[in-house]
Amino acid sequence: MKKMIIGKPLAPKPGFFARLGSEGPVFVIGNDLVASLQKETLSYLPQDFWKLLSNEITTVKINRSAGEFTLERGESAWKISAPFTANPFAEKMEELAKEIGAPKADSFVSLDSKEDAKFGFDKPFLQLTVTDKDKKARTLLLGKIVSEEAGTRYARLKDKAPVAIVNPAFVKAVDVDALDLLDPLVMKQDPSKIKGFKIESALNKITLDREGETWKVIEPKAGAFNAEPEAVFSLQSLWFNLRADGFSAYGPKAEAATFGLDKPLTKIEIKLNNEMGKEESKTLEIGTEVKGKSGSKYARFKGEPAVFNLPAATIMILERTYLAYVPREILKLKSDDVESLIRTGIPGELEINRKNEVWSLSKPKVEIADDRTLNDLVAIVSDLKADSIAAFPATDLKLFGLDAPFAVVGFKLKDQTKKVLLGKEVEGKKGARYAKSEDGKAVGVLSEVIVKKLIASPLFYRDRNITRFPDADQLLLERGPRKATFARVDGNWKLTEPFVSEADQQQLDDALDGLARLRADELIVEKPTPEDLTRFGLDKPETRWQIKNAGKLLLEINLGKRDESATRCYAQIAGKDLVFLLDVKQTNWLQGEFRTRTVWATPLDAVQIDFIKVTSANNNFELAKRNNVWVSVPKPTDRINDVLVNAMLASLSGLKLERYVVDKGASLNLFGLDPVETTIEIGTPMGKRTLLIGRQEGGSKKYYARVADNKQGDVFLISEADSMLIMKPAASLIKAEK
Repeated sequence: MKKMIIGKPLAPKPGFFARLGSEGPVFVIGNDLVASLQKETLSYLPQDFWKLLSNEITTVKINRSAGEFTLERGESAWKISAPFTANPFAEKMEELAKEIGAPKADSFVSLDSKEDAKFGFDKPFLQLTVTDKDKKARTLLLGKIVSEEAGTRYARLKDKAPVAIVNPAFVKAVDVDALDLLDPLVMKQDPSKIKGFKIESALNKITLDREGETWKVIEPKAGAFNAEPEAVFSLQSLWFNLRADGFSAYGPKAEAATFGLDKPLTKIEIKLNNEMGKEESKTLEIGTEVKGKSGSKYARFKGEPAVFNLPAATIMILERTYLAYVPREILKLKSDDVESLIRTGIPGELEINRKNEVWSLSKPKVEIADDRTLNDLVAIVSDLKADSIAAFPATDLKLFGLDAPFAVVGFKLKDQTKKVLLGKEVEGKKGARYAKSEDGKAVGVLSEVIVKKLIASPLFYRDRNITRFPDADQLLLERGPRKATFARVDGNWKLTEPFVSEADQQQLDDALDGLARLRADELIVEKPTPEDLTRFGLDKPETRWQIKNAGKLLLEINLGKRDESATRCYAQIAGKDLVFLLDVKQTNWLQGEFRTRTVWATPLDAVQIDFIKVTSANNNFELAKRNNVWVSVPKPTDRINDVLVNAMLASLSGLKLERYVVDKGASLNLFGLDPVETTIEIGTPMGKRTLLIGRQEGGSKKYYARVADNKQGDVFLISEADSMLIMKPAASLIKAEK
């Protein structure tokens, strides 16, 4: 075996001096050969920088541009010894010890570490020094970033060793400050041991004391009152698991003024019983807002060394005014004892009475009331609570529009009447209003949902049962260009016109059950004007259903637009002067599809798809599966995004249409299907499937589509969710070059 010795480079010319053995002639070899030899040598280098068990490490020093800190291992645990003394959080310390005990190189890039500036070792990003029991120190330098995306960095041992690349997990583990290692749990206190709180700030001076099972609040302006249980519970619960969002300083050198803690904005004294049963206290001081973190603030416990950051959600609870502790109760009554609802004020007079568990309107006129609606309302007001308290005690009712209420709603019981006074709308809260009980001292804010029920027109309370019939055997649908008939044939539902096809038995049975006992979700307007009908989309109904039995018309219902929530549609019974809203389930039934919604006549397995081709005016691509890897047919060098392709194939294989637009003989050009705008061909070992896609439905992201070999000439809609997966632009399926 002969040994080749490589010398210095032949500068400025390319190449290196070399010779075989120690006495042979000197010759020149090329740069490529030297690079190749070096590369091969790098692959044989050991990946471990060092390997130590956790209990073999005695000292760790991490030096970063932001500063340095030292960790020392004691007999039983680690401690931070510089720049301050503290116990690190055991869980975080275990993670760090695991990484620093056996740091590894992912790969090596150079045997020559002389070019420090090239790799960032002239000004290291970080310097890690680990000392073992034998007092042997090992130092690892981290240099420049190799890849921003991957988070990798160059690294080498301090004694001019080969240059390596280390993984992002190691970089993240060692790129820490001593403050990062502190336990984020700054207080853990059994709530049952807390006896009281004293909260002081520019806006607050509150004392809360536990008296048995209740809490008493004392506030200079409001006096003494029992606290709102939910508010006290949320305050108590904080201390069981009070967590910092990070630490900003530790130790006597922390400048309190920097964090607004020389003159705390808020002080919270917690009075509690210790394990010996003796009362003691602890005071939390809250300073200024943490830079870059809206609502988060600096804090510390008085006399303790840590300055920590409390998250905005915690600060919101700690800095609430006394109004948060005022009971939010507006009304309390027994719902079964309510005999009448009586309303006066701007929304109009209203009187609704209950007799033998049946509700009826007597004002403004006698009508049958809706039992379900009234029972629900009475259940709500039986324990009516404000969303928040605006004033307590309320001395100036005019401020809230309660001196001359917008409405007064009374609930007559057997021996008394309890009233709710509604004032003006709350600025910035649509539909919400100020409210108080007749004899209450607190003014609260009631939500729009509750207010709407209390100030609604008489129509809101009227009986919502629309129609009833025993059974039906035929449903006729008209929707745009579509006309279809569903009928019972030998006990089973089928599409019978314009041709015979299968139907969804369960959907039709459920829908018919709902129609047979049709109940409005909400009554909207009686005797609608032409303008009303236009507003609700009922001047030219989008959908019309006729329900028949043995040829006799039982019900004809017109469907219009959807409401603001887009989940309920307006409806009207033909020949009736009443517009109402269907509920979500009824809307989905009557605007959905009763035919079988499966697009493919035989099942399509996404796993078996081995070819896909999309052809359109501005989006063309062709993919084939080779050795279970997707490849671009026209450009095999492209890197395909398998995740997006598989999502597309999963959608295509399990594709269900949203609804049919035309069942037979469609004018395909109206839907962008003659000529076809997009063709999707799918290949499997069992043959080819072709989906033809036309234009988008007006005002939506859904697409008209049909299957190529369907001879009925039908057209259906593909949902927005499926359209987003199927109509992917070709460029999105190609991975960007690294």
